[in-house]
Amino acid sequence: MRRPFRSFCIAVAVSGVVLAGCGSSASKPAPAAGDCPSAAAGTTVAGAPLDPILRVPAANRGRRVPLVVALHFATGSGAAMERNTGLTGEAQRAGFDIAYPTATSSDRWWRPRDLPLLRRTIAAIEPTACVDRSRLYLVGWSNGGSAAVRAACELRVAGVVLFAAAVNAERSCRPARTPSLLEIHGTADPLWPYPRARAPPCRRRA
Repeated sequence: MRRPFRSFCIAVAVSGVVLAGCGSSASKPAPAAGDCPSAAAGTTVAGAPLDPILRVPAANRGRRVPLVVALHFATGSGAAMERNTGLTGEAQRAGFDIAYPTATSSDRWWRPRDLPLLRRTIAAIEPTACVDRSRLYLVGWSNGGSAAVRAACELRVAGVVLFAAAVNAERSCRPARTPSLLEIHGTADPLWPYPRARAPPCRRRA
């Protein structure tokens, strides 16, 4: 029962942040311009260096909706992130598109070199799906959470959701736009103990 409960918590948390940031528009996508692409329900993305799995609910096709990019845990993959979070089902329910990229290193850890590739991957998704670029959200689990924090410092995102992320190294973060943030970290975490990871992920000079 542990994994289904964890998946449920992740899906609900992400949906809550997206809906809070978008009001009712997340569940009722706005009509789009005639040039808005209509991606298939499950598709790969041409020209995306992080080889994302892109899920576009049928109700979203041809309408501008939020995009959630989910960054997997260390040694994982986009496919593993999809299996372990329940986010695809939540995307269908709440009305957002979801992308699951995979880190490039052989051990599947996110590293700084992946950040420009993430930027290019998001740019490749935009002409494939009908994305509202002002409603881009990042989700990161463990090592993926650390990558999401770094990406939020350099990309313009509406919100970030972190699960058991190590964020102490990101105290110098000064984003041009401060995103909404939800961080979930258990005090019994044996891999990255809570006291070591509780520093604010983004700090700006006064």
